[in-house]
Amino acid sequence: MAAAALASPDGIFVGQSIEHEVLYMVRHGVPVRMLVVVGVNDDGSEQMGGMKPLGDLAYSNHWDLPGEVGDEESAVLLEQGLRRVVEEVGVTLISLHLDPDDDGFHPHLVVSVGGDASTQTALISERAAAVVEELTERGVKVPVFKLSVNGRAGEPLLRSYKDQTVGGGSYGRWASPTIRLDDHMTLSVPIPPVPVL
Repeated sequence: MAAAALASPDGIFVGQSIEHEVLYMVRHGVPVRMLVVVGVNDDGSEQMGGMKPLGDLAYSNHWDLPGEVGDEESAVLLEQGLRRVVEEVGVTLISLHLDPDDDGFHPHLVVSVGGDASTQTALISERAAAVVEELTERGVKVPVFKLSVNGRAGEPLLRSYKDQTVGGGSYGRWASPTIRLDDHMTLSVPIPPVPVL
């Protein structure tokens, strides 16, 4: 694969997507023990994009079972819940792709912040993840959630994902050095309720 596709910040999603698809194949019997991602530069040279042993990972097969909530209702709940969080936090929605897949929805929320970048980025990150977690507990199948946060001028501030198909889940985050997320995480502002259909 082109090395540029693996570059930060958005390369985090490419790597996660490759890993997710390979783990899906492993869950369905393809005997892959090691995932190696190699990027190829324009001059033909190669650079390591990542390496991960797969043999000892604990897979959660319940993602392959039918969801407790139907696809149409799931899509409505996801869209309403994430749009409500965007409105409550006061960020601007750029796009929301629900990305249905064989094992459920893989929503990707893209927003831009207009106020204090660190505070709003931390807040949308926590709130959106909480809504996805609550909906998952209610039977909506969301094995993967991706979030992109940009600044006023479109500069990337945060790229994060959570993939729940492996054991306790895998999480990846790229954050701009211009923001201080850890100072603003776990803010004591109530999470907006998720709609019930």
